[in-house]
Amino acid sequence: MDMFEDEERARGAYAYDGGGYPPAPPKRRVSTRVTAVIVAVIVVCLVIGALLLGINIGSSGSLEEKAPFAQTVLDLIDRYYYEDIDWETFQYSLAEAIASGVDPYTGLIELSPVNASSAQFGVTISSNAYNEHFIDRVQQGSPAATAVPDRVWDVRTNVTYPPSSAEEILGGVGLRRGDMIYGVKTEGQDGYVRVQNASASVLSSYVSAGDTAGLRVYRYGYESGERTLEYVIEFTLTKELLHTDTAFYVDGDDIGLGADHGYIYLAEFGDTSVDDFAAAAQAFIDDPSAPTKLILDLRSNGGGGSDILGFIASYFVKGADGGSDRVPLARYVYNTGAGDGEAWFYSQTSIESAKDPASILRSFNFYDEREGFECVVLTDGGTASSAELLTWALDFYSENGVPTVGGTTYGKGVAQTVFTLENGKYELLITNGRYYLPVRNGSEVTWTTSIHNVGISPADDNAIRATEVRDYGFDECILRAAELMAD
Repeated sequence: MDMFEDEERARGAYAYDGGGYPPAPPKRRVSTRVTAVIVAVIVVCLVIGALLLGINIGSSGSLEEKAPFAQTVLDLIDRYYYEDIDWETFQYSLAEAIASGVDPYTGLIELSPVNASSAQFGVTISSNAYNEHFIDRVQQGSPAATAVPDRVWDVRTNVTYPPSSAEEILGGVGLRRGDMIYGVKTEGQDGYVRVQNASASVLSSYVSAGDTAGLRVYRYGYESGERTLEYVIEFTLTKELLHTDTAFYVDGDDIGLGADHGYIYLAEFGDTSVDDFAAAAQAFIDDPSAPTKLILDLRSNGGGGSDILGFIASYFVKGADGGSDRVPLARYVYNTGAGDGEAWFYSQTSIESAKDPASILRSFNFYDEREGFECVVLTDGGTASSAELLTWALDFYSENGVPTVGGTTYGKGVAQTVFTLENGKYELLITNGRYYLPVRNGSEVTWTTSIHNVGISPADDNAIRATEVRDYGFDECILRAAELMAD
């Protein structure tokens, strides 16, 4: 396509004296959004430079006074850029670049409706470094938990079974933790598209399309720890709007650990986590086998609110007086906006229910409810922020300590304050402080230890680098945790 309106302009664009290098091709048109982002990055570098030089960009004075070079760049773009710039978009891009350029945790988020995703099937998916995609969690009662397979192929015997025989052959219906997604078939598509070894974004694009999807999964066995393909199973799943529990309890008998064990998974410290964890904790206490050994799985838990942390912590920590309320968890030193401030994170034994705001949830303490109670925490590189605080507090306040199994945690020792902007359309998260954790030196407790960019590391014997998700009974971290509590 001719990019020029007339021959005169074309000749002007190709003006060339015949020597040296040939003329450059005409400039390609660049989208306003892309250009805005590029310009925003340039400007944010200038603003960050100003920060490093100690300029208080929040004080009175115009941008021209505080950052004249940045103002010059903006003026020239405004005057000479070859297209009309959508300044509404530009402002957002600039603000987004400035926020995200400060540190990895400060950022501007544009709020939008929830998109269709695998969560509407009732599963969460975990991908490893080899782009193998595993079912990490299956929500009870969801389409993924109740779906009858369309087809089951026993790889070992080369026999294919119809849907009517699937439950008997597999010992139940639905997807399971540890199933690997090999292929996806979207609505109107005849065959499966292989997503094994494709990126997580490719998988997401297929799973998110349409209201239904077909999944072809591999189900493995683990002889002597090595995985062996046993079944290829095909499902057709229909999406539903559903609440995915952020915490749930699994009976130790159900995962081959024995009646004395229980397992709680906590995905995040989100709004409904107080209700979900309270239900999971009660299920542990109501278990007819009266288990005393609890595995608390905080892998991939990115943290959340300090009040939610405080409530969940009260199930585990006890203060000097034996109570579980107002036990200090962390010291928080922060910028108030008008100077330095200090606050404390405490445990709390009551909190408003997120699912029923008219009711109050009240915790109990596991050590009071179960004589000889023991706990092990599972962590990995995705365990961050409030999840790290909880891990530290469980160990610090336990008489015999609470070991961790898995990988070193993320190391996020800072917290953010959140501002809602533009009539609720945007949220701005600003890192405004660092928290410090307790260390006991003899009879004295100090609050000067930070895990920021350091994390919490399991003992060498408990360090396990998992490269894939496995069903509970074959999970190396879970098996090691049970082994520790068996000693």
